[in-house]
Amino acid sequence: MMSNKKMNLLLLPLIVLLASKAPAVSGFIVRTPQQTSVINHHKREYRHRTRTNVSQNKNHAKRKHFLESTPNSSMEVEERATEIFNKFDVDKSGGICVDELVEVLNSLEVEATTEETNALFSYLDVNGDGSISLEEFLPWYSGSLTDVVTERDDFQNMLMSRRTVNKFDSSSPVSDDVLRRAIKCAIEAPNRSRSEPWGFIKVGPATVEKLQELNAQGTMGGGKTWNEIPGWCVVTTKVTPTDEVVEARDLRSTFCAMQNFMLSMWSEGVGSKWTEGPTQKTQQFADICGIDTSTDKVAGVIWYGFPAIDGGLNNEIKTQRKKDVDDVLTDLP
Repeated sequence: MMSNKKMNLLLLPLIVLLASKAPAVSGFIVRTPQQTSVINHHKREYRHRTRTNVSQNKNHAKRKHFLESTPNSSMEVEERATEIFNKFDVDKSGGICVDELVEVLNSLEVEATTEETNALFSYLDVNGDGSISLEEFLPWYSGSLTDVVTERDDFQNMLMSRRTVNKFDSSSPVSDDVLRRAIKCAIEAPNRSRSEPWGFIKVGPATVEKLQELNAQGTMGGGKTWNEIPGWCVVTTKVTPTDEVVEARDLRSTFCAMQNFMLSMWSEGVGSKWTEGPTQKTQQFADICGIDTSTDKVAGVIWYGFPAIDGGLNNEIKTQRKKDVDDVLTDLP
């Protein structure tokens, strides 16, 4: 028998027709108590940031306005459900038959076997009369819409709560599984003509030591605590000496990938910092990292790790943006 979760997954595109649904970062993750504490801090910080002081109240008002785009009252929910139901009811008989459900699933490119489709139909056809009525459809729609809105809010809250972390817990390394998931998200970034110009280099302690020595030789010095940073990822992008426009487009794509990388890390309670500087632009840096500068160059370095309890998150207030949506959005007819 097909589970309710499977049925909801099959029917979810129908909700997407009229309710905006953001993709979610998911997966089974085993977290330590410290990781759980950090993640809970993200949630508390976001709630605090959107509910207190004048500027935060303004953010809360924006959020309330956004939520008004989805049905809130029972009447709005019923109207939206009726609109979707009518898309199902192709022959306008007042009920949805199995063939109509098949056509709808096909049109939405939802892959479902005959067995799954029949089970799905039986699930919605509560009274078993061979037709799904609006009264049978409405309760499922209401519950599914709630799930969609919750998932959307969770995803957007995660995006808006992300911050740069400057101090990491050096005693808690980040597993390679987390890194691989971050890179998996990174390489799904938009890129020009599917050029996929990015590369990711995990830098270990021995290499960090060499980079630290290189940086100390420079005019800026510094780098004395580089070996205390739990995770290093050098990100490269393609070079195209014969076409500056193509190279610039590829670099922008790589920057998108780096943002995806950091958001994936943040979703698992891992902080990050995008760094750049003169040392990264040297040939010595490229040589230490094994980068062939005839084909690739360094786009940036991402430091990552669990935020330090003292000075990682608790002492860092996310910088409020100077501009609001209305300040940057131009609406043309």
